[in-house]
Amino acid sequence: MIRRPPRSTRKESSAASDVYKRQAQAEALAGGEPEAAEYSGSLWDIHSPFDIKVLEFIGHPLEGAANSKLERLLSKGTNVRSYVTASVCYNGDVLANLISHTTGALWSHSPRWAETLAFSILISDLPREARLCFTLYATADEFSSVPVGWVSLMLMDFRGQLRTGLIGLKVWPYAEANPITTCMENLSGNHTGTLFVELPTFAMPIRFPENAVYDADEIAAS
Repeated sequence: MIRRPPRSTRKESSAASDVYKRQAQAEALAGGEPEAAEYSGSLWDIHSPFDIKVLEFIGHPLEGAANSKLERLLSKGTNVRSYVTASVCYNGDVLANLISHTTGALWSHSPRWAETLAFSILISDLPREARLCFTLYATADEFSSVPVGWVSLMLMDFRGQLRTGLIGLKVWPYAEANPITTCMENLSGNHTGTLFVELPTFAMPIRFPENAVYDADEIAAS
């Protein structure tokens, strides 16, 4: 369980703007001007539901290493569609069944969804080491989905800053995402294409609080 400092009831204003004002006031009392780079909000003050937008995939999934299952599926004709699954993972497992998927788009080398995927977790409740795991599938019916590629992304960087905005991720070929594998995109040149997603954006950098104490086993079991 994450142990957080007590907070008073917030007004209708933006949580991030409230943090910004408090930091500026503290700097003014100290007699100095705050550095622009030091302005940041606390992740624990962002009480909005976590959602992302899956935009499109641009690739060449049949080039490079051949995949017989995918080739057989695509040979079925024009009924083949593609979709993306996304899950929030932590400590080697999907966090509290937080998994969602897009609808099916007609199969092509550049399928486009532009769909928002919502997860039943607040941004303030995201663990420091949470990651997003994506898998792109091709399917002709509900019984014959074949993975085209996968990629994972840490939601916070090495500084504890929440990743935001448009991100392009080069996927690893012909497998499903695994929450314990690498969080690096495929930079080897043997990738099947690039998945474009958009993460929530804010008026300032959002960081996980320093010196936070939480029980990793309890979070994973929740």
